[in-house]
Amino acid sequence: MIELCGQADMKMEFCSIILGLVLALWVGDARESVPMQSLHCYNDYAVQTTCVWQECSEARHFLNMTLFKMHDNTMNGMEIPCESRRVEEHTDCQGSHVRWVCPRNISFRTDIYIFKPDRELQAELNVTLFQTEEASPLPFSGDDGQPKNLRCHFNGVDRLLCSWEVRQEVTSSVLFTLFYKVTQTSEEKECLQVYEEKVSDIPYVQQHCEIYVTNCNHTSQYHVTVRPKKEEKHIDASKHIKVLAPTNLTVTTKEDQEYELRWVKHKLQYGFIKQSYQVLYWKADQSSEAAKSINISNDEPPFIFPSQMLESSTCYRAKMRARVNASSDYNGPWSEWSEECAWQTGHVVSPLILPFMVSVVTIILIATGWCSCKYLFNKKKKWEEKIPNPSKSQLVQGFFQKGPLGNLMPSKLVVFDNQSHLEKVEQINNIQVLHSMVKVILARSSGTEAPNMDLRNWYHTSEVPGSASFSAAPCAWHSSQRTSHSIAPAPFACVGSPTADTPSWEDKKHHQPN
Repeated sequence: MIELCGQADMKMEFCSIILGLVLALWVGDARESVPMQSLHCYNDYAVQTTCVWQECSEARHFLNMTLFKMHDNTMNGMEIPCESRRVEEHTDCQGSHVRWVCPRNISFRTDIYIFKPDRELQAELNVTLFQTEEASPLPFSGDDGQPKNLRCHFNGVDRLLCSWEVRQEVTSSVLFTLFYKVTQTSEEKECLQVYEEKVSDIPYVQQHCEIYVTNCNHTSQYHVTVRPKKEEKHIDASKHIKVLAPTNLTVTTKEDQEYELRWVKHKLQYGFIKQSYQVLYWKADQSSEAAKSINISNDEPPFIFPSQMLESSTCYRAKMRARVNASSDYNGPWSEWSEECAWQTGHVVSPLILPFMVSVVTIILIATGWCSCKYLFNKKKKWEEKIPNPSKSQLVQGFFQKGPLGNLMPSKLVVFDNQSHLEKVEQINNIQVLHSMVKVILARSSGTEAPNMDLRNWYHTSEVPGSASFSAAPCAWHSSQRTSHSIAPAPFACVGSPTADTPSWEDKKHHQPN
């Protein structure tokens, strides 16, 4: 039996080393108690450090926890006075929890924090192998905060299984574990992997841990102790700088419908530590849960809201917070939120309106120009039509068509549009002669006295620039029929020279019958 145990000792020693390393890694990821998990300490990097932590209200019925700051690597610590602030819910608590705030002077170095219960919580037992041992909590047997029913059982080969029971509410503030010594003078070791099981019908949980035995004989004894696991948190002051929230938030209107956000930042003792900001803004008629977030990396104000980020004619609200600009040397959590500010945006014309209006105005101008040109063209045409034109005179056209003059003077003589200037002058002179003749005929036909006219000067000489002067003789007029009541025009001939062999008007007058 002793030889078997000796071989087992060698195997178990090797296995315990390997398993211990594996379990050590597993313990590093194990859960923390609620106070240690919720502990956060921050400072202003000037004079004050503030620590905040929580604990379940149900656990306070069985024990009270206190925060301590350790002095270097010694076990002696300084108690940090804390004040409870408010009661909230916590995921690891069955009910509510208490939040503690603990201000103190800053140390500008890495601080170590631990929690201690208000009394010693412990149960211990001396175990002789091959014997079942059971112990009660020491020294407070009737304390519900103490671990109870500690017992150990050796499997006869290489393992010693120990178990105990603790109140379920207490496990949120204290994590119990098992410590053991092979002899009274040997170094105390920790049983690394603790399992937990719920005990039915009672408000307790059962925890147990296995010890690997390396010296198994009938006289071997183990001293086991159950007490709270040592938890500590190291906090570097330079990596936990929490600045105060910005103040005096204002928003003013700038050019191009932009809005400028300004604030007053909290100045740190060391100006080389820069800050960054986060802004939440939302419409005033909506909940802040619908807010949009903006991260600002500038250490100093202002921040410009581009016009496309805001709607026109809308009331907005905003708030912001600050933090130390993260770097390899300095860091910290966000500050509290600042007070809210509000502003009203102005009316902004949509960027699509201007191109649309330009297009519409351009089309209107083109249409107006086209209509104006057409209207002026029509007015010009009507104005030209109103200008007197002998070629369009109904009297002249009827005279040439009905009288014998139509055979002597072709219609082309009265068309002015396509003739030369000389021809136009000649035709005008002929028309003047004809007009005078018509007056005489009409006067005689009506029995009135004909006007006295110098028939020799009926056709006057017209000077045409650049051409030789010419004269036109009066046209001889013949009457084919004469009555006392009517006189019809007779054919006449216009001779181009005044010396033409044509009877004059006086000669014809002497030959008329009485």
